[in-house]
Amino acid sequence: MNKDILSPQVLFWLEQEELKNDDNFFIPADTPPNSLKIYKHRRRMCKERHQRVLARLIQKQADELIQLHSRCRQSVDPSLLPADRPMMDHHRLITGKQYVRQNKQLFMQAMEFVMQTEEITTEDTTSKQDTLEEYTQDKSSYQQAIQKPLDGALYRMRLKHLLQRNALLLQTHDSMQKLISERDLILEDQQQQKEQERQEQQQESSCSTNQQTLIHTTNSKRDPRKRVEQGFIDQFDQLAKEIQYPLDGVNRTYYVAIDEVIWDYAPSGKDHVHNTSLEESPAHLYMFQTPTSIGTQYYKAQYREYTDDSYSELKQVKPWHGGMGPIFRAEVGDTLVIHVWNRAQYNFTMHPHGVFYEFEMEGAVYKGTTNDSFIHPGGRHTYIWQVHPRAGPGPNDGHSLVWGYHSHMTEYDIFAGLYGAIIIYRHGHWTPDLSDNEVVTTVFGSDENLSPYMKKTMDQRIDRLDQQSIDKMTGDPTPFYLSNVKQMINGLMLDRSMVFRRGQTVTWHLLAWGSFLDIQDLRWENGQVELYGKSITHLRLLPASFRTVLFTPHDQGIWNFGYLNGEQGVHGMIMQYQVE
Repeated sequence: MNKDILSPQVLFWLEQEELKNDDNFFIPADTPPNSLKIYKHRRRMCKERHQRVLARLIQKQADELIQLHSRCRQSVDPSLLPADRPMMDHHRLITGKQYVRQNKQLFMQAMEFVMQTEEITTEDTTSKQDTLEEYTQDKSSYQQAIQKPLDGALYRMRLKHLLQRNALLLQTHDSMQKLISERDLILEDQQQQKEQERQEQQQESSCSTNQQTLIHTTNSKRDPRKRVEQGFIDQFDQLAKEIQYPLDGVNRTYYVAIDEVIWDYAPSGKDHVHNTSLEESPAHLYMFQTPTSIGTQYYKAQYREYTDDSYSELKQVKPWHGGMGPIFRAEVGDTLVIHVWNRAQYNFTMHPHGVFYEFEMEGAVYKGTTNDSFIHPGGRHTYIWQVHPRAGPGPNDGHSLVWGYHSHMTEYDIFAGLYGAIIIYRHGHWTPDLSDNEVVTTVFGSDENLSPYMKKTMDQRIDRLDQQSIDKMTGDPTPFYLSNVKQMINGLMLDRSMVFRRGQTVTWHLLAWGSFLDIQDLRWENGQVELYGKSITHLRLLPASFRTVLFTPHDQGIWNFGYLNGEQGVHGMIMQYQVE
């Protein structure tokens, strides 16, 4: 970097960003201090800070060049400049070598420009004339000459290049301003035309004797659900009115208990993806029990649905459902009524995403909440959530979409095992047999180290674990810590639970939870996947993000779904599906 650039004023400007405490820079406030791979996050944040400083320095250089251009443009004859190149998508600073290598023809034009316009700069050097003669005799020698220290001629060439590029920038700015002005005029004309048409329609409607038509027109404007179907739900005042509009659907009632269970991430005792035993699996560190690793069985708390308020008979679920909580289903206009009985030893809640709720139905604990915001051990609570149009499918969605719910007593409740899905259908589109043509998968790395049941799990296996060897482990994190982070799908690792029919399209709902480390890249090994009507090859999910796709299997056989191009998949985040 040119030391002349780093003047005291520039250094002061660069140092306005705090350079201390890089370890904590941009780490979310709710990130646990011993979170897995946090050291990678710190290193990345430090690198990004240096990139931002460099970007600010480059921007400052660009601003200075624009100022230089404005000072020099009056002394340069534009007719002597080479013809403009096609406009690039963006402009960035490059070295002289890169410029010459990428723009050979423009370089030769620049040399001719230098020879014709020596008055561009008053700076002169003893080697200027020699250098000009050398390039005049043999222009192909620029590759050797560029290795020499920059003399006056090359300096003028680079100055000319910078002037030309900044001229292009200014031209681009002027062109964009012109386009924006033309667009604004067009939009203004269109708005006036629409307003005129609306007034004409109102006059025709007021003169009509058909009272039924008048009522229908008025109600369609007033009813926010009709505006949703027409794609007009983009104004905050309409969203506010939507909450006041009464729901005309039915109550969907569910009976859920928070039960403590011993959960097995690999109930078959086998790695189906690699067709091996757990001991021989590439994920044996995470799945095979040894004196320094727990294996696949942990104490968990799970939402489990029962058939009625007696809480005596569990509702049957599909094999791929795993340890996920019950799937709540409702149409736009319905009300979800969830009776929850906390039979666990800790305080828990049930907090939804997407649907509407009053304060006491939020199921979240934060500053200002009361003891009624969570369910005590042995306590019961009924959550009532309204499904307004904003929670349902939009114009580009299919007949349904998915939201999620989880316990929100602490940020670690998901690791305890408390999460589930909410599917919202368009009004009049849900039937019981639709569930046979749907799949719901939840993906994230379940960090058992942060689960409130970790101590109970270790106490129950104290006779099988070598605590001294575990305490002597080194590394950050240690192998024992890593072995307790389960990359899973619906609480299952390297499992085979799904069966499809060839050519039969199914609706596939996907949910993601976890921390900032959980950025999932999900793929299907065989079949066509459509999102918003477009075919895709993979889907990237961030924590607390939800997507609904259409999946059509193509070929018979056994195929893989999950994180197929990363270590998360090898360590457990793959589920096989069979196509018949």
